[in-house]
Amino acid sequence: MGSPGSPTTTPSAAAPSSNRTRPSASPRSTATWARPATNNCGRRTTTPPPRCCSTGLCPAVRWTSRTRTCAAPWGFVRDTDAVWNLKVLSEEANFPEWQVRPQDFASDEHFGRLKEWGFESREELSEFLGLLADVVSMTDYDKAEMVDLLNAAGTPVGDEFTVGELEQLGRDWMRDMGEFFNLAHWHDQQGDERTAFDLAVREFRHDHEWVTTGLTGDDELDYVYPTDGTVLYYGFRRAPDESEEILFVATMEGVAEEVVPTDLVDVDDAGWEIALSSPDLDVAAADEPVELADSQSTLFVRSLD
Repeated sequence: MGSPGSPTTTPSAAAPSSNRTRPSASPRSTATWARPATNNCGRRTTTPPPRCCSTGLCPAVRWTSRTRTCAAPWGFVRDTDAVWNLKVLSEEANFPEWQVRPQDFASDEHFGRLKEWGFESREELSEFLGLLADVVSMTDYDKAEMVDLLNAAGTPVGDEFTVGELEQLGRDWMRDMGEFFNLAHWHDQQGDERTAFDLAVREFRHDHEWVTTGLTGDDELDYVYPTDGTVLYYGFRRAPDESEEILFVATMEGVAEEVVPTDLVDVDDAGWEIALSSPDLDVAAADEPVELADSQSTLFVRSLD
């Protein structure tokens, strides 16, 4: 085959349609929020739930960059390493599903080198990367054995790979990814509402600097479980000087669900004000039902003075 490329549980009052419960109130690490927010259609987002939680509620702020701010795709490439670039590639096996929409792959702007190899869809690329990840694990990264296994299994782009060709495909992946990540393709997709929301979240953190302090045993950051088709997170914090409190709720993924935010934690209903919410979310009050669809969130604050 010739190379085409160039060189804890307590009953919860907030389980509206199931017997779901909320876990114990022990604080959880903010690392819970590190994985990319996507759906199985390859939707790239820097969504309101992670922003509201990490910036408006938690001591640590999620890693941000111009790429994430612009909701552009991003991943890990190693285009100067002839030894380990295939291993880096294999560890990006979820990238097409998480970060590439079908229309992105179909566009003539993107993935020209990979298409020359014969990849005709995002699904074929995902299948190949899954096979590559498997053979890397099975062979302890022995490239000759990797090629033998790939050829025996068959791939969407053939079954006659040589080691040199597999390495060339890896280089072509890295080059295509570098071009796909370029912000020139994505910087105009922010929108006024999204930009205003991102600014509001940052301003909230500046106005409530105490959230940078560590969580205490009285604070909560957890999720309702079993998830039952919806990953519903909630959080509660009280300022160290007991001047105010914050209440947070979000769906990280899954089907829409109606909840009463104040029912998720043991707090009374009085005095809560809406501080932040997803641009397209209709929120009445903390003690009233709100329907949270995938990647929607809201955060309330109340003064104790």
